[in-house]
Amino acid sequence: MITRVRKPADELAPISPDLLYPLPALQRISGMGEAALRSARRSGLQVRYSGGRCYVYGRHYIEFILSQPTEKSGGTDAVSKD
Repeated sequence: MITRVRKPADELAPISPDLLYPLPALQRISGMGEAALRSARRSGLQVRYSGGRCYVYGRHYIEFILSQPTEKSGGTDAVSKD
């Protein structure tokens, strides 16, 4: 059985649109796991490489998040009107 561990809220931080984030730093302050970031990259999150490291511009991350659906897909959070 896989147990998911949530990141403590004190590690989360706002994303500044004018900063360039190393991928591990973005992962830490956004609270996204490795699989979620991998999926985001495959879904169009723009990344840049330099010196063997991966970076994400804050503005690109914010634009990517805002382009995503506003509701959870496949979840049970939707309220049905009976």
